[in-house]
This record gives sequence, structure tokens and C-alpha cells, in this order.
Amino acid sequence: MPAPPGDRRPATILFADISGFTTLSERMDPEDVRDVIDALFRRFRIAIEQEGGTIDKFIGDAVMAIFGAPTPHADDPARAVRAALALQDEIARFNAGRTLDLRLRVGVHAGEILWGSVAGDRPTAMGDAVTLAQKVEGACEPGCVLVTRSVERAVAGSFRMEGREGVKVKGRDGELEVFEITGAL
Repeated sequence: MPAPPGDRRPATILFADISGFTTLSERMDPEDVRDVIDALFRRFRIAIEQEGGTIDKFIGDAVMAIFGAPTPHADDPARAVRAALALQDEIARFNAGRTLDLRLRVGVHAGEILWGSVAGDRPTAMGDAVTLAQKVEGACEPGCVLVTRSVERAVAGSFRMEGREGVKVKGRDGELEVFEITGAL
């Protein structure tokens, strides 16, 4: 039986990855690794949900969140950027008073997704927009929030931004324009 067709919709996708966590976890006891990641992901969930986002999935030491599914808001790109900045604040607070120096890379892209189930599981976001958000996150320096042109246009006037070197995406001509969010206005 084929999967239900899903729902095409605009959404903003946030990818966040803890930089250097794999190396750190090689030196830590597995229970300590679990405790650290659990504490961080609980903080991240709260920050994302406070902005109306939905955790799509946790992937190792990364989180993928959707703004616009299942519930859309007219300002989903701004919500995602506020959440991205909140995640950076959360990891800084988490590091305070600890010997850990964890840093976060966050990429945000707005585009069309397919919101639907695969293999009878709960709904998830699929499509090129998800791939682009992940590629942008991968191009980030630790401690940085990078957004694509689609997000930049939607949030211009609300956040301080600086253009960065474009991101080459395999299988695409040219580079993807990206901007670093340096704070709220």
C-alpha cells in the first residue's frame, strides 16, 4: 500500500548540530554522554517550542525543527531565527560553570516541504528545503547562525545580518547565498 500523499506547504527548517561532540563523546563515559545530550536537547526542545516550532527529529548530536508544520504562522522565518539565537544562548548557559566548551552550528532555510508520513511513522518534513537547511548548517562556523536568502528576505529589518561567502551545494549550479545572523534589532 503506498504512503498517503502528504501535504505540500511552505515551512522554515532549522538544523542545529553540536560541534565537536563526537570527539568529546569518545573521551566520555556513555552515561555521561547521554546525560549531556539529554540535558541539552531538553533545553533545545523548550526553546524551539516556545517559538511555535516542532521537533522533527533528533539525529545523533543534531536537531531538526520545523516552523510551519503542523501549524503554520505568518512569521515562521522570524520564529525560526529567534529559536536559533535562543539555542545559542542555551548552549552558552549550559557551558557556564562546566569544563565543557560545546558550540552549536545552526542553519535555517525557508522553502516548500512535503509534510507526511513514511512507513506509517509520524509525519515528517521532506524535500529539497530540508536538504538546503542541513547544507547551510554544515557550512556554519561553530557558534554561528546562517540563513539563506529566503529567510533573509522574510526577516530583514528584525535582525542584524552580514552576508557570508556562498555555499556550494552538490548537484546545483552556482552557490547558495547565506547570511550570518548576529542578533536581533
